[in-house]
Amino acid sequence: MLVSQSEQNEKDFISLAEAAKHSSYSQDYLSLRARQGKLLAFKFGRNWKTKIEWLKKYEKENLDFVTEEKIDVEKFNYEYELNIFDKLLKEINLFDLQKIK
Repeated sequence: MLVSQSEQNEKDFISLAEAAKHSSYSQDYLSLRARQGKLLAFKFGRNWKTKIEWLKKYEKENLDFVTEEKIDVEKFNYEYELNIFDKLLKEINLFDLQKIK
């Protein structure tokens, strides 16, 4: 069976879901970094794929951001939004207190 050049090339790549298994980063974070052009990756159809050596190179260059636990982007965004909401509530309360004085 003949394999097209694109199919042969695609076999050299791993999905970001698979890459996340070999990394301290989550699939969502790797996808973000791929879209930003920070992680070398290509789209095959609608899926981002990278090479294991590119992932290791990215990790090596970004050691400051590697943690023992995978980065949970949704949890990070939720906590960030809660922090902003909390600050906003404090500002509103402070504003209301100033009106009373």
